[in-house]
Amino acid sequence: MKNILKILSFFVTVAFYMYFVFFLFMVLSCIVSCKSKQPVKEIHTVEKTIEKQKDSTSVTKISNAIIDSLKVKIAEIKTAKPECDSITNAKIQELLSQIEVSKTSGDNEIGFYYDQIKKMLVAYAKTGQSTNKETNTNNVTKETEKDNLIKEIPVQFTPKWVKILAGLGVLFIIFLVWRFSKIFR
Repeated sequence: MKNILKILSFFVTVAFYMYFVFFLFMVLSCIVSCKSKQPVKEIHTVEKTIEKQKDSTSVTKISNAIIDSLKVKIAEIKTAKPECDSITNAKIQELLSQIEVSKTSGDNEIGFYYDQIKKMLVAYAKTGQSTNKETNTNNVTKETEKDNLIKEIPVQFTPKWVKILAGLGVLFIIFLVWRFSKIFR
C-alpha cells in the first residue's frame, strides 16, 4: 500500500509540475504576445488651400476751379467819309449791345457780352473744381497643395482587469507550490 501511495504521489507530483510548467508557458506566451511590436499605421492626406485676395488701387485727380475771361476792344471805324462813320459806328454799337449770352451748369458758367462803357467784347468762363477717380481692382486666386504624412504609433495598453487577473494567477500558483511543498515533505 505504501508503494502504491508513493507511486500515486509521484504521478500527482509529476502531473502538478506538468500543469505548472504548462500554466507558466501559457502566462509567458500571453505576456510576450501582448508586448509584440504592433505595426505603424501611415495616413497620407493631401490638403488643398485656396486663398482669394482682392487688391485695389485708387488714383484721384483733382482739378482746381478756373476763372478765365477774354476781352476784345472794338475800335471805332474811321473812313474818308465821317458821316458814314458815325452811322456805321452807331449801328455796330446797337448790334453789339444786343449780345449777352450766359450758360450755367452746377459750378460751371460761361458767358459772352458787350461792355458799352469800355467798348469791348467780353467772354468769360468759370469752371468748378472737378475730381476724377480711377480705381483698379486686382483679384488674385492662389492655390496651395500641402502633402501630409501622418504616422500613428499605437500605444501599448493592457487593461486593468487583465493585470488583476494575472496577479491573482501568480498568487494562486505560489499558493499551490507552497501547499504541495507541505504535502510532500
